[in-house]
Amino acid sequence: MRVKSIALLALSALMAAGLGCARDEEGGVGFIPRSLRANALDGRSVLIVIPGDGYRDEEAYVTRDTLAAAGAAVSFAAPTTQEAKAAIMGSLTPDVALSAVSVEDYDAVVFVGWQGEPGLAGNEAATALAEAAGAAGKVVAGIDQGISVLEASGLVEPLEGAAEGGSAPTTGEASSPGAEEGETAEESAESAVTVESAPGAEGDEGEAAAVSAIGSARRAVPPTPEELADEDHEPETVVRDGSIITAVGPRDAGGFAQHISAALAEAAAQNAK
Repeated sequence: MRVKSIALLALSALMAAGLGCARDEEGGVGFIPRSLRANALDGRSVLIVIPGDGYRDEEAYVTRDTLAAAGAAVSFAAPTTQEAKAAIMGSLTPDVALSAVSVEDYDAVVFVGWQGEPGLAGNEAATALAEAAGAAGKVVAGIDQGISVLEASGLVEPLEGAAEGGSAPTTGEASSPGAEEGETAEESAESAVTVESAPGAEGDEGEAAAVSAIGSARRAVPPTPEELADEDHEPETVVRDGSIITAVGPRDAGGFAQHISAALAEAAAQNAK
């Protein structure tokens, strides 16, 4: 009974810290960061920008589903409101044309990647939207070729050697937010992700920051073949720098969405103070 009581007390402490329980795919019990729990993002509005036909469905759908499950209102924008076909599967009808978007209506603006040209490369409305969102202190995120929109707006530095109109090829496994198992605090602080612990965990609230006034934000970088072969190398495939979030490609969509959720939750907590 004593052991059972201690276990229950420990579970209660974790719940009080803002973590919820859930069963994973294998039936085990895991913990959900507070920013990913149902209703955590109630009142938050997110705009996902796609180029029209050829948008990367994995990136668009994983981001949408993760944020919507946490309570955010998610909308899609594109150059037109005509039905858009995904690169692999499915289609969607954008809610609003880029030319009609008002940045004040959203807490986060997300740019996903695409297959084929031109995508959003050189799209002046997309570039202006990213620039305005960054200037307003909104959460701005780009994954895959979507990072090129952040590059064009000056929010992140261009990646040397990347093809014009898009990011470098997508490689590497998804990078999970926060410290890896067994990682020290110092190692975690030096890792690719700038959130020191699981998104939404106690202690993270209120730490969301605007883009540094000096220079552009840090960005995700595709690992080289040599880095992939190095077991000790930690690829920077998902990076959060203040309110700017970038990810290399489809494999990183889960971590990408989690960091957007964490940034939104922190901003909401800051605004509530």
